[in-house]
Amino acid sequence: MMLKDTIITDMIDKGMIDKDMILIGYGRDGYDKNGWNRLGKNKETKTFFDKDGYDKNGFDEKGFDNQGIHRDTKEKVDCRGYGKDGFNEKGLNKDGFNREGFNVRTNSFYDIHGYDINGWNKHGKNKETHSMYDANGYTKQGFSRKKKELGGKRLHKATGMIYDEEGFDSNGYDKDGYKRNGFNDEGYDREGFNEEGFNIEGINREGKSKEDIAKEKEKIREKNEKQRRKNYLGLIDKAKKLAKGEMTLEEYVMKSTTSIEDLITFAKKQHLPAEIVKELYKYKEEYRAYTTPFKKKAYLASTILVINGKEVKPTEQDVETCIRYLKENSALICNKTVKDTIRKYLKGELKITIGKAEELEFSEDQMSQHSEESKEHEETKLEDIMIEQLKRRVEENGKTIADNEAIITKKTLDSQAAIKQALIARILKQQEIISEQLAEIAKLNSQERY
Repeated sequence: MMLKDTIITDMIDKGMIDKDMILIGYGRDGYDKNGWNRLGKNKETKTFFDKDGYDKNGFDEKGFDNQGIHRDTKEKVDCRGYGKDGFNEKGLNKDGFNREGFNVRTNSFYDIHGYDINGWNKHGKNKETHSMYDANGYTKQGFSRKKKELGGKRLHKATGMIYDEEGFDSNGYDKDGYKRNGFNDEGYDREGFNEEGFNIEGINREGKSKEDIAKEKEKIREKNEKQRRKNYLGLIDKAKKLAKGEMTLEEYVMKSTTSIEDLITFAKKQHLPAEIVKELYKYKEEYRAYTTPFKKKAYLASTILVINGKEVKPTEQDVETCIRYLKENSALICNKTVKDTIRKYLKGELKITIGKAEELEFSEDQMSQHSEESKEHEETKLEDIMIEQLKRRVEENGKTIADNEAIITKKTLDSQAAIKQALIARILKQQEIISEQLAEIAKLNSQERY
């Protein structure tokens, strides 16, 4: 209390001055009913701010009330554009920190002076006090000064105990003597294993000793060495066979993950004959074709083939049939092989049977092995399949099949079965002559009726 306040209080006590005339609203101790004296100091904290951080008029040290309104601007930001939490509309405080504590000016978690957002440097010194304690007497980790009554222990400001929120004291130990890294001073964790994973007897969690593990590693090393040697010799063998024509490029692509570029580099480093390296160079362009994936959607949208002088547009069924054929024959599926197979298939150079449920090719030997009853059953089944195939083919070309279904009847595979069988095979392979084939089938049916 100032000397002037002391004199006035003394005069009031002696009755020399009427307190109601001098200190209206203040008690004998000099504080009003809210705990503030006429100088604006708080009775409880002995400072100009109460325990919640607000002054006599309800503003904090930054000038904001408990609603976040600034006393000067009457808005939620001060004159410099910073809010109650200290951040502006860009999410930065006056020192360049964002809310995550990252400083955009230094591109680190420290400002230009080496302090973090809370005012601590890397060595634990406080920005305001230039000591290991802040203005309230707490360290960077939140521990107080040593307490004699606690045997030199420190209390944490958040918990009020010798342990922080994670259960560790100021020295970094929990109540059981384990450090933050999970190990005690002897170097063992709670389960009794050290950082290498072994207990005091030298056994790990899997029940193996260091010697056991060393033997296993040696076996793995030897196995890997043998595999590397095998791969090395195998790559040399592939390079030689490919260069001499003893292995096709398609076979090479299927059996090796080494690109042709890397194979050439390998051949040079191993000092293989110049003629082998020269031959390998010839495969560079073709290798790209064999390693380019086939894109069905793009192919169907842009491809029209010229077969026997006529334009033929491959269908999705043609593509799927050919891909299935390649898979069943364990062939490489890539842009080149699929395209080549489709072309051969549509030209009639390649016959593909696409499974028992849709098989359309029967040899004379196969037909002769069936009884008459069995033959009739197979013919009926074949006829049904033929109808469905014709439907799909005609619909894909934008035609109607309404008038054509009646033409194909259950009597079309009698004495002229072989002729009709050949006709059906051609229908599946050559879209451009579907109409002629249908007419021929109708003609044959007409002949049979008479």
